[in-house]
Formats: sequence, structure tokens, C-alpha cells
Amino acid sequence: MMGRPCIWPAVFPFLLEALLSPVHGQVPGPVPLRVPGIENTIIISIVQDQLGALWLGTNRGLLRFDGASVERYQSDPADPRAIPNDGVYHVSLGTDGAIWAGTAHGVYRIDPVTGERAALRLKAGDAPARPLECLATAPGARGQWAFAGGQGIFFCTHGDTVFRQVVRGTNKSFRAADGWEAPDGTLWYCDRSSVRHFDPASGREQEFPCRTVIDGRPMYLLFTGLEPDRYDANTLWCTSWSAGFVRFDRTTGAFTHHLSRTTWNGLWNIVRTAIQLGPDRWMLSVDDSLKVFDGRTIRDPATPVNAHGLCRSGTGEVFIGRQGGLLVYPDERPHMRPPGGDLTASNLAVTGSVTDSGFWATRFYKDRALFHTDRSGRTLARIPFPQEQPVCEPLRLLASPYPAPAGTIWVGSSRGLWKHAPGTDHVDLIPLKVPGASTERPRVFDLVEAGDGRLWLNLSPGGVVRFDPAIGSVTPVTWPTSMQEHGIVSITRLDAEHVLAIPARGLPAIIEERTMSAVPMALGDAPLAELEDMMGAVVRPQGDVIFFASAGRLFHVRPSRPGGEHWDWVRSWQIPERPVFQEGACDGRGRLWLTSDGGAHLLDLETGLVHVLNAAHGVPKPLGGSAAALKDGSVVLAGNGAMVFGTGFEPRVDDVQLVLRRVLVNGADSTAPALRRGSLQLPHELNNITLAFGCIALLEGDVLEYAYRLVHDGDTTHWTSLGTQRTLNLTGLPPGIHEVLIRSDGPGSSPATMSVLMKIMPPWWATWWARGGFLALFIVLITLATRAVLKARYQQRLQAVEREREVERVRMRIARDIHDGIGSGLTKITMMTRQLRGDGEQARRIAAASTDLVSELGEIVWTVDPRNDTFGSFIAFVRSTLGKQSEHLDLRLTSELTCAPEYKDHLIGPEFKRNTLLVMKEAVNNALKHSGASHIDVRLELTPSELMLQVRDNGHGFDPASTRDGGNGLINFRRRAEAIGGMVDVRTGPEGTTIELRAPLPSTIM
Repeated sequence: MMGRPCIWPAVFPFLLEALLSPVHGQVPGPVPLRVPGIENTIIISIVQDQLGALWLGTNRGLLRFDGASVERYQSDPADPRAIPNDGVYHVSLGTDGAIWAGTAHGVYRIDPVTGERAALRLKAGDAPARPLECLATAPGARGQWAFAGGQGIFFCTHGDTVFRQVVRGTNKSFRAADGWEAPDGTLWYCDRSSVRHFDPASGREQEFPCRTVIDGRPMYLLFTGLEPDRYDANTLWCTSWSAGFVRFDRTTGAFTHHLSRTTWNGLWNIVRTAIQLGPDRWMLSVDDSLKVFDGRTIRDPATPVNAHGLCRSGTGEVFIGRQGGLLVYPDERPHMRPPGGDLTASNLAVTGSVTDSGFWATRFYKDRALFHTDRSGRTLARIPFPQEQPVCEPLRLLASPYPAPAGTIWVGSSRGLWKHAPGTDHVDLIPLKVPGASTERPRVFDLVEAGDGRLWLNLSPGGVVRFDPAIGSVTPVTWPTSMQEHGIVSITRLDAEHVLAIPARGLPAIIEERTMSAVPMALGDAPLAELEDMMGAVVRPQGDVIFFASAGRLFHVRPSRPGGEHWDWVRSWQIPERPVFQEGACDGRGRLWLTSDGGAHLLDLETGLVHVLNAAHGVPKPLGGSAAALKDGSVVLAGNGAMVFGTGFEPRVDDVQLVLRRVLVNGADSTAPALRRGSLQLPHELNNITLAFGCIALLEGDVLEYAYRLVHDGDTTHWTSLGTQRTLNLTGLPPGIHEVLIRSDGPGSSPATMSVLMKIMPPWWATWWARGGFLALFIVLITLATRAVLKARYQQRLQAVEREREVERVRMRIARDIHDGIGSGLTKITMMTRQLRGDGEQARRIAAASTDLVSELGEIVWTVDPRNDTFGSFIAFVRSTLGKQSEHLDLRLTSELTCAPEYKDHLIGPEFKRNTLLVMKEAVNNALKHSGASHIDVRLELTPSELMLQVRDNGHGFDPASTRDGGNGLINFRRRAEAIGGMVDVRTGPEGTTIELRAPLPSTIM
């Protein structure tokens, strides 16, 4: 089927010009790309989406390839969104950005950004939609065209879910195979042996039949595809079965056939697909091989390829689908050229000539010789090395610019140093008399020229020496003890007076030419553990140094100050492919070029990027050999072939896009809603997230590495490396706003980042409104509970008040009854006793006793009467009682009875009053009867919370141990105090006695 170019640039370099011109050297053919899981797959059609990924229509479904991984879409009867059939005839990019695939059972549409997909059926008239065979689809301004062979042509408007028939098959031979919508909205399509023009607005159709006769017989013809000429608006091109590549002129209706084989045969000249590379330049898949059409002739390229689907990417590469693989033809970049001739051979060491614009090269392991070529690689001279046993392998090459004479070529070999003088036709062995060495033909590992024509050589045996060609002297370098254990891998010129030597292990050494001694390089705070297995160094014109190690590591240092005594560590790089670097050189812009077993590498310190240049980038073969700077600032890299890179060369820097491919929430696919909304909002129980992502880098996607970091409600974590892993599992995310930042990084591309915003909703009981509701409910409950408690207490208080009132009423009744009944009776007895005339003494005793009884009864009545329950009444009664006790006594009694004026109406209970009075009276009586005191002081203080009574005399005191238990002793004080919840303190001594009572006042009285 016809393959369509994906993006058509306005200006396009001719990709295969080098294949057609012998002037240029070898250009690499198509290079296989590593596409996992397609070994048994036939790639029929290819298209590139707007993000840059390739979509492959195959016999095993629809595949998406981004440079590292493959997404496969296959039929599944249980999934209505699955592709309707694994046989994908054709894929195209619609104007809506979607990928459209024509299959054996209908059309499949997938959005490459959101992943939304649907299987669409074809509907003819009023009949139900059916999964008809679709040979091809084509984009239109308002929707997508589908070409269903003998069933006709169908159209699906953007947003519709079915293809509706617009052109019906007219007869059994009708076969709509492919088409193109012109800018005016009309449709051009190919029938079996015709090109037709259809106007959807009017429904009118025009047929242009192709009737071709070869050798007097009609040609068997089956058009299979149709492509517009991007540079000629009046021309359409048709692919065909057996009729070759057919040109159709829209203005005249004429057909022109272009055949790969001039002999006509129904099994030849089968053009499967075609893409346009430029004006009158096409790439064709003809008879299962890749060919080039220049507008007149179909030619074979330099490298035969079995091709099916074709696609040209937006960056210039041509992708070729075939059975079991995907190939890429690299885009030819300016200022990069492979010299031809002998410089296409393997096992080369190449350097520039100092006397012309050509090259000098040595070849080892085969055809051991020294070559002089011109700029194009054409050999000017070939000088063989002597045939010896054991064989001498010329490995190192140096062209001297210094006189005596200028242009001398030095060759370091496995058996000695060789010299070729300009104008001669031979090479000469130069014996090296190294002190202590047993041979004059040591192995020359490396050679560097000093500023005066002398050479620095790295030998085995012998180590690093300086050789003076003028007198043939060899001067060895003195090494510190710490560096003699390890051999020197390579040497390079540091400046006019110093040479830099790289040991197999340990720090590099700086050799001073004046003293011929070496000292370790002072690298300051450099991570010395990383400086292992170094292979060499390149000194840039600016004076800084780039070291390269065997495991794909690069290190950049610069001098701390002029003179180079101390060096600062700048940065390092690790190449994921871990190439084994061989040699390096700087071009005129200070960029570092390295050869390795993985091709060429370019380190650009301005951008900090390391670019890999291998076969997929147009470098013919892995360049694992020499690297040399040329006079014009370009560099030549060699190994298996040679390649020259000019100072104007700019590597392809992919604008890498990091895209989200899949979002799983607790195992369920949520990709489409996440990409549509740009974020996820999830309930708290859906907090296990899996993200699948990846960069679209078709040539180096498998070397990119990834890292991620989380931002949760403003708190940011550190970057966590994922390596080349392209999935991230986040489990148990807490409620809140989460931003997942994902970063991709590669040595040859700028970092790309993306973010995924997720909001995990809290459970309903943890939301602000639930918390507010809980708080309000709590307040209501507390309020209700408080009201209930207060109400209960109020009821209890009312009941207590009622009981107190009832008690007061009882007390008042008792007081009245005692006063009115018993009191009046006792008073009458007293008066009657006083009227006795007989025994006067007895009468006086009876009168005194009844008087005391009346007095005591008065106290009881006063105490019980609730009208006397105030502080003021109590103080007045105490004052009256003290006055009666001290009446007619020869002593001084003072009292201090106090309460705050605002508390005069405060209540005090009858029990409290009675026990307090009894304690006071008994204390005063004791003082009167037993202390012999002349002064008694009584203090009473009343507060709402406490009563304090103190009785103090100045008598002689008493002995507490000699008091009688049956009298008014201390026990009475304590019992009365305990009865009211108080405590009594009795202090006595020669100076007097103090009795103090303290008791808390209850809040209520009964």
C-alpha cells in the first residue's frame, strides 16, 4: 500500500545524491533500528504523528514506536475499543491529529496524545454499518476519507462515529484503492485502471482511464495508490501492480509509465509505496527492493534493501519498513563528508597532510602501507612497509610541520619507529637506543611532536622518552616512585614546556621538558575514585583538558591560575552506551571529537552535550581508530573508514518531547481523562497511581534516563533516578495536592520535563465541611448536655431550696412552740419559785436553775430560728453572749467580730452557729475558771468560704496531759469542730492559752 511522507519541509537536501554520484565517498546504507518484538512482523505502512512517534501498520496490528519502546494495538473481541483486525493495510495522519488505520474489518482511529480510540464501521445508505475492508484512508479538511475497494468511498466527518458512503462501486471491476483531497475540496482517487475526480459538493465525477499498450498488447494494470506531487500542483503519481511508477497530468489527463524493468511481466514493476524527497526525486519500494526515481529513471541504490512501508520524518531521516525490522536512512548533514578511495578501507590511522589539502594514512592488519591521498581520498602514493617476520603493524601516524624537511611522516608501529621523508618512495626504520632496553625496535604506543621537531614517544620497553631526530639521542623521563608501578597509556602535548602523561591507574602526570621529570597532576578536590581506566586526554586551545576513560566517562579540568600548577575540577559526563574511547582531537571551535567502538562522539562544552554519531546519523562505520585536527580547523576520524567533520558541522539536537502515555488508577486506565483535563482529581481510596511515560527520540530513545520528584502541598522531595525505567508507581498517596515532576536526560539532548498534577480528595469525614459539621454537632451536643446538666442542677437546686424552706418553716414552728409553750412555762415556774416564803435558799437555787434553763433555751431558740441565719445576726448574738459571760467579772474581755459589709446578709447554718457558740463559750468559761487570766481576747472572722474563731487569754496555761476526760476538756473542742468539718488548734504555755477554730462554710444551709 501507499505510504505517505509525514512532514514535508519546504527546503530539503537530496538524501540519496551521494548514492548516485561517484565523486563522493562511501555513504552508509540504511541502518537497522532496534524495535522490540517485531521480528515476525511485516511493516506495511508508516506514518509519523505530530509528537514525533512512528505508527507502523503491520500484519500483526498497529504499533507505536518512540525510539525505545513499542505499544501494540491488536484486535480483541472483548474490547469494543480494540482495533477491528490485526491486518493493517494503511495508516495516515488526519487533519484532526489522529492516527487513522485502514484494516480488513473497518477503520481504527486513535488519538496519539490522549490515547482515546475507537473502531469505526462503514455505512452504505440506509443499511446498517458494517466492518468493511478498508484499503486506505486519506485526510480531508472536514474529516477522513476511507477507500473500501469495490464497496466505494466513504467519509467520516470530524466528531462522527461512522463512515458514510459518498461514492458507490459502479461495477464488479470498480476498486477504490487510495486518494487525495485537493485544496479545493474535491477528491482525486485511483480505480483499478483509472484515475477519477469527484466533487462532493455537486456529486459529479469524472473518469480518466489509463490504456497503455506495450509490444502491441494491452498492459495489465492495477493502481494501488495515489500521491500528489508536492512541487507540481498539476501532477499526481500512482503506484501500481506491474505498470511501475505512473505519472498523471491533471490538466491533460495523460499518463506516463516509469518501469524498473523494461520487459513487461505481470510479476514485475510492482511499486508498493513511494515518498517524495524533492523535485523529481522519489524513493520507491519496487519489487520488494528499495529504489530511487529521479523523474526519468528508476535506479538501484548502493545498498539493496527489501522495503515495504516508507516514511520521511520531520528531521530528514527516511524510515523503511520491511519484514521483521525497521530501517533508517540518515539525513545527510552539511560539513560532514566521507573521503573515498582507500580511505574507505578498514583498520586506518589518518592525519592531515601539512603540504597539501590531502591526507596521510596507514593501514594495519592488512595491506600494511603508508598512503598519501587527495582531499577526495584518491590515492596519490602508496608506500608499503617491508615484509618482515614477525609482522610490523603501523599503528600511529604523525605529519610534522617543522623543517628538515617539512612534511616528514612519522609512523609508530608494533616494531619500532618509522620515518618517511618527503619526495621519497620508502619508509625507513629509526633505531631507538633507549637506556636499559634490550631492543632498538620497541613498540611505539604513542608519539607527540615537541615545538622544535623533537618527538615524545611512549615506548614498551622504555616508557616515555624524548627523541631528537637530528642527533638520534633518546632521553628518558624520571618518574616518581608512586607512578613507576603503572604503565603509561598515552601522552599529549600540554603546552610548550610540558607533556601530559596518562597512566593506566592513578593520577595523570605532568612532564617538565626542562628537567625531564614527572610530577602527579594537582587536581584539588576532584573525585579521584573516578579517575580510573583513563585512555587519554585532549588539550583544548584554551588550556583546559578533557580526559576520557574506557567506560564512556569524560572529565573536564582547567588550570586554577596561569602556569598549570593546580587544576580545578569542572564536571564529568557518563555516556550510557559506555563506549571505549580511543583517540580525541579538537576542531577549530574547541569542540572535542572522539573515536570509539560505538562510532564518533562530539563534546560541545558550550552546550554541555555529548552527541553520538553512528551509522544512524550518517557515519559509515564505527570509528574506533585515530582522530586528528586538520589545518582548516576540521577533524578527520578514522578506523573502519574515515570521516571529515568541518567546523561548520552542527549535530542534530533532538527537541526531545517527554509525553505521558498511560495513567492507571488502582489498576484502571484513566489516561484519557487525565490528559483531557490536564490533571487528576481522585477520591481518597483511589490513591495508587501508575504513570507510564517516555521521550520520543527515534534514534537514541533507548539511552535516555529518567528521574522524578514529588511536590506535596508545597513540600518538595529530591530528584530520584529511575535509570531507563519508563514507569513510576506511586502507592498510598495521602490526601492533598501532588505534583509529579518527571525529567529525561541524555548526553546528546537537552533535558525535558513534564508534570502530572493530582489531587487526592480527603474522605468525607476529613473534609472542611464535614469537620465544620462535626464541630457544629459537637457544639450542639455540648450545649444540649450543658443545658441538661444545668437543668438538672436547677431542679436539684429548686428541690434543695424547697427543702430549705420546709426546714425553715419547721425551725420557725419549733422556735415558736418552744418560746410560746416551754419558755412561758419555765418563766412562770421561775416567778412562782421566787414567791416562795419558806426555804429561801432552796427557792433561790430553783430560781437560778430555771433562769439558766430559760437562758439556754433562749440560745437554742435563737439558733433554730432561721431569721437569725445571717452573718450580721450571728455577730450580734456572739457580742451579746460575750457581754453576758463577762458581766460582773473583775477582768478585761475584748472582742473583734468582723465580716465585710457586703457579706452581712450571707447565711450561716444553725448547726454551724450552735457548735461555734459552744466552742467559744466553753473556751471563755475555761479561761474564766482555770487560767487566772486578767485579759481575754476573742476574734471572729466570717467570709463566704470560711469561719475563724480565736479565744486567747494571758493566764498561766495548763498541762494538756493532765486534763480530765469527763470535763470540758480538749475532746469537746475537737468533736464540735469535726461536727462542722473544721479543725481546732489549742496552744498553751506560761504566757497564756490560745484556742483557734477554723471551719469551711457550706454553700447551703439546712
